[in-house]
Amino acid sequence: SDTTDLKSLLMAPYSIASPDGTLPMLNDGSLTRLSPANGGEGVYKGSLYEEGVNLFSSDAQIAEPLTKWNRSYDFRALVFGEFVLPSASVGTQEDALLPTMGVGLMRVGAAASQSTVLMDFGPHGGHHGHADKLGITAWLGGRPAIGESGSIGYGTSLYKGWYKRSLAHSTVLVDGQDHEAVAGELVVFDSANKRIVASANTAAEGVNLTRM
Repeated sequence: SDTTDLKSLLMAPYSIASPDGTLPMLNDGSLTRLSPANGGEGVYKGSLYEEGVNLFSSDAQIAEPLTKWNRSYDFRALVFGEFVLPSASVGTQEDALLPTMGVGLMRVGAAASQSTVLMDFGPHGGHHGHADKLGITAWLGGRPAIGESGSIGYGTSLYKGWYKRSLAHSTVLVDGQDHEAVAGELVVFDSANKRIVASANTAAEGVNLTRM
């Protein structure tokens, strides 16, 4: 049977991971990482690739996150992990476009000092969506530069009063108002020239928003 979609789903987080292995905190996401914490913050999810290597018959591409950031020996590694990982050639991660999710990411430089920019132009995200259309997450020289607010416990007033609002995100506000709950649209994804252009023409009343 064709497992292409399942493999693509598994590799999607790796394709947009930041240089240190953390994932962008889009919408209600909390800090999650594919790299072992080693004293850092965030919930470790990298061991999903332990299961993936086993499921896809020692596929070297799926082993790449484990090779790049090392392994953290938890229950998935114990139950599913291979004693010796398949040989994975870990180079610089490539630019990534996930059109269904609605994010595009550009990368420049070697892994240790990489600069990245991710733009969120996709669907609002339902109940867990934020008013953040055309928001960006950026790393410069291997260090975080512009981040997303992520989320906080749903029971606090700060959740809707700050974390879900446009002002808490690296996007453009019109007259200080929150964006509408809309989807944006990708205009250009030009990997050769490192250029992403997206629009959200219904996010703010009377204004066509375009960001490059």
